[in-house]
Amino acid sequence: MRFVIVGAGAVGGVLGAHLAHGGEEVVLVDPADHLDVIRERGLHLRGNYGDYTVRPATATRIAEVTPRAGDVLCLAVKMYDTQATVAEMRAVFPADTLVVVFQNTVENEPILAKTFTRIYSVAIRMGAKFVKAGEVHQIGSNKLTIGKYPSGHDDTLEAIAAGLRKGGFEVHLNPDIMSVKWYKLFLNLSNSMYSLFGHSSEEGPHDPEFRLLRADMLEEALGVVGAFGIKLQNVPGEQPIEEMIGSLRRGDAPTRPVPANPEERAYPSMWQDIYWKRGRTEADGLNGKITAMGREKGIATPINSLLHRLISEVAENRDLPGKYTIRQFRSMLGSGKA
Repeated sequence: MRFVIVGAGAVGGVLGAHLAHGGEEVVLVDPADHLDVIRERGLHLRGNYGDYTVRPATATRIAEVTPRAGDVLCLAVKMYDTQATVAEMRAVFPADTLVVVFQNTVENEPILAKTFTRIYSVAIRMGAKFVKAGEVHQIGSNKLTIGKYPSGHDDTLEAIAAGLRKGGFEVHLNPDIMSVKWYKLFLNLSNSMYSLFGHSSEEGPHDPEFRLLRADMLEEALGVVGAFGIKLQNVPGEQPIEEMIGSLRRGDAPTRPVPANPEERAYPSMWQDIYWKRGRTEADGLNGKITAMGREKGIATPINSLLHRLISEVAENRDLPGKYTIRQFRSMLGSGKA
């Protein structure tokens, strides 16, 4: 297998570093300038699962990659780039090329299914962080849950999992992968909170106000997906959402120490989008998704709606993380400004 990783940011960079370090053939595809640094000095990964430099092959455009039998396309771009990226992939690679989705939200797989026929999807738990050109950090777990889209299990899934395990990942197989992706979507709903209030992943769980707001937000979202009959299957080692809500309200939710050095703290991908002033986030497929679904069923979603509106404004205005306090957010909720 050759792993062609489309999108070499935080997730794609960490994925590529592990696979290359494990001996797999890797090609990183990304238009960003940091590929120049990777070509010159290699890709440096450090964090909880290693500190090393690898030198994978690189390409600035998908069109520069010559398809080969056994290629695995790993899609690791943000949701808002999926449509255009899939079109570029299909212009080069046959429809029956293996495609593995390393993305948040549940919006990407249906887009791929319009043009590719062999799709596998991954729910990611690995705390990937883009630091600077040529360097990524992994300050989280090392778990990947993978399954065939839309469901099922086959020998190809086993082969992909074997390659990922060779790269050092803890891989779990699940024949109902989209129920796991929906669960992961719920975990990512709080990304807007971390970004708006300026918390790292370690700081949020220590803040009582943050915990209570997160519980209220999750409960609101749970009512919406329940109306659609959507099943949530928790990632191995994580609490079911209902139990998580209870833990957040009781104050006994799991916490991690907050590193003294901010560079050693983990930040959700949305926080990183805001920090780097990219002008866009995946909020449309997260809090925005819950809001749209609620509207369809006539269910009010004031918390998710306000989170979606504010994070969209912050992104568009190129504001930095931490523009609002939770008290200000609660005040806006109370005044009906959602």
